[in-house]
Amino acid sequence: MVFEKLAASRKVFGIHALLTLAIVLFPWAFAQKPVEVIFLTFIFLMVPFGMLLWATLFPALVRGNKNDLAGFPLLDYVSKVMSFLVGGLFFISGFVKLQDIKGFSYKLIEYWGKFGDIWEVFDADFFVDYSPHMAWFISVFEVAIAFALIFAFRMRITSFLLLLMILFFTALTGFSAISGKVQDCGCFGEAMKLTPWQTFYKDILLTIVILPMVLLSRKIKPLFPGMLPGVLAFGSFILFGLFSIYTAMYLPVIDFLPYKVGANMLQATIHGPWLPKGEEPKAHDYPYQCLNYPPVDTFPGGFSSCCNRPDCNPGYIGGISYGCDSIPLNEFNGNVLLIVIRDIAEAPEDAVLKSIELANSLTGSGIRIYAPTSTGKSGIPEWQAKYKFPYCLATEMIDETVLKTMVRSPLGYILMKNGIILGKWAYRSAPDKDEVMDLLQ
Repeated sequence: MVFEKLAASRKVFGIHALLTLAIVLFPWAFAQKPVEVIFLTFIFLMVPFGMLLWATLFPALVRGNKNDLAGFPLLDYVSKVMSFLVGGLFFISGFVKLQDIKGFSYKLIEYWGKFGDIWEVFDADFFVDYSPHMAWFISVFEVAIAFALIFAFRMRITSFLLLLMILFFTALTGFSAISGKVQDCGCFGEAMKLTPWQTFYKDILLTIVILPMVLLSRKIKPLFPGMLPGVLAFGSFILFGLFSIYTAMYLPVIDFLPYKVGANMLQATIHGPWLPKGEEPKAHDYPYQCLNYPPVDTFPGGFSSCCNRPDCNPGYIGGISYGCDSIPLNEFNGNVLLIVIRDIAEAPEDAVLKSIELANSLTGSGIRIYAPTSTGKSGIPEWQAKYKFPYCLATEMIDETVLKTMVRSPLGYILMKNGIILGKWAYRSAPDKDEVMDLLQ
């Protein structure tokens, strides 16, 4: 009886409006990035609306008839707001992943590798091979479900698929939190990092607020009549699916990576993505300024670093290079073009030739050109004989993970002036001399 009066009372709307206003303002006091503000706003709004939804549903469940919801004027209002909130959060989560589908696939590969380490029967290699396709489908499907939810399209099917998806995510994040094997779930791509336990709690909350939406799915009416909700849901899958393929071929449209246009390359190198927010590198953790991760004993990912090598000179990012000196950090001053080649063997031949053509065209321009690569040093002479690179290849102690963080492309370009990144390209949109010189003006 108490729940019925609470859910049916018109006064609840006024109290709820004041609570909602306070919750909307709350994230601004704690979040530092726009994505964090949006995320926290959606999460904190779900709490009071989820409570109202459960308050609406609980009396009917007690009576044993969830369809007996007469006398609850807030039901339509609360259910539509919850559909918008959950759908909006899933849209943000799906969009940041689908526009950086390679980054999400790297995260899935990390999961499969950890599963294979724990369970010998798990065929990690099979899942690794299909990780890019799975990453594409999961993220695009997430956006399509978000549209279906926002516009209340076929809510019985939509809410059930939504529940299956959140249970899948909860299982992954629960594994990360309990085992400690994966430090970042990649739920929001590079836009926002959450600890494994934060992510797990977030998924538990979503499961709690999604359950009443499944039970009340018959009562949630479409936002628009006719075929429009279905067209928007299926159309979003096609549209964002094509958009994701485009960004995979080139670069993310919104770059959340440390090495984005406008970033200070020197700061991005020293204050890498492994550092917790607001924390400065410690001298004993990171004595040398290398383009790599910290030593194994200070970074849980276990990546190696030249920082433990006695022959690594302080202030160098690439260790030993082929055909020229190493790349000192003070070389970021002035005009510098980095040609990032993840692995020469995997880079398309036409892309490598295009980079050589660009480098030759910039001869005498005063632009220093370096090419960090994770290609094994032993194989460099063979590639040098084939291509006759006019630029130096920084090969030793360059970690492939760092190169993937720099440019989401087998071969890419980063143009800097006094350490500030002015331009960034995948090999398919490689700049010419005129474009490079224009940016340096």
